[in-house]
Formats: sequence, C-alpha cells, structure tokens
Amino acid sequence: MRFFSAAILAMAMLNCQTTAKGVPVQPSAKVKEFLGDSILGVLSAPDSVTAVLVEPRGGSTADHMDGFKLLSKPVALTAEQISTLQNAIMDEKTYDFLHSKRHPFDPSVGFQFKKGKDTVNVLVSYYGNLWQFTGSGKTLIEDNDGARKPLLNLAKQLFPKDKDIQSFKETMEGQ
Repeated sequence: MRFFSAAILAMAMLNCQTTAKGVPVQPSAKVKEFLGDSILGVLSAPDSVTAVLVEPRGGSTADHMDGFKLLSKPVALTAEQISTLQNAIMDEKTYDFLHSKRHPFDPSVGFQFKKGKDTVNVLVSYYGNLWQFTGSGKTLIEDNDGARKPLLNLAKQLFPKDKDIQSFKETMEGQ
C-alpha cells in the first residue's frame, strides 16, 4: 500500500509544473480572464514546449508560426526552462493591462506549447516588450515589460549563437 501511494504521488508531481520553490504555478484571476481556460490548460501542463527563431517582419512561407517565418529548427525546452516561461506567463506583474503600446509587434522568438492535440503559440517581441498568445481560435497581444529579463535570458540560453538575440539588452534603453 505504501508503494502504491508513493507511486500515485510521484505521478501527480510529474504532471504538475512548479516554481523553483516547488509551489504549483497558479495564474491570478486577471491572467485567467485574459488568457482563458482553454489556453491556460495547455500552458499550465504541456506535453512538450519548443522554441524557434522567427523573422520579426513576418512574411508568408510554408514554414511559419502565426505568419512569422521560421528562422531555426525547434529547440526543446528543459523542465526548468518551461517553468521559467510558465512563471512569466502566470505572473500578473508581467503584464500591463492598463496601458497599450503603439509599438509594432515584431517577434524574434516563438514558443510552442503542445498538450495532446491542442497547441498554443507564444510569440515574444524584445523590440517592444510584447507577446502574442495564439490558441483555441484566439489571438491575444499584451505588454510583457515585467518579464523582459527572464524571457531574454531564456532566449539567450536557447539560441546562444544567434547574434540578434545575443545583442538585446536586459532593459529597453539603448536598443
């Protein structure tokens, strides 16, 4: 019986993404309202997450993510990298729900979350600190100023040889 209980606990822990302190990642009510249950369902417990470089100005090609041309092959994220990305997504302080930017959306990196047959794409623009979520028939764009540093550090880890990614600064000043 003890083995059975330990096995169930281990399986539950594997299916639940956690923060660095082992606390499950939980979005605030505001983040839930913005993203919705179907997108959050994929983002909070994906089967896999990959990252790609995309052409900031878009362009229609056969190989694209939400209309932005792919510039690299997909790179699989580790559990720790997925947790970093989830923490940024779930943290209300990441977003600026009160203000809108007039900066064009020019993403450099795309993350693809897959869970079963469902997919959610998250495109990140380091030019204007914006991100776009696409899934469940919705496309949502919002500021991500509060997550620039962890998102940029993640991109630099994933694409260490990309000169454009490596040239971005941790703050928008000097970009």
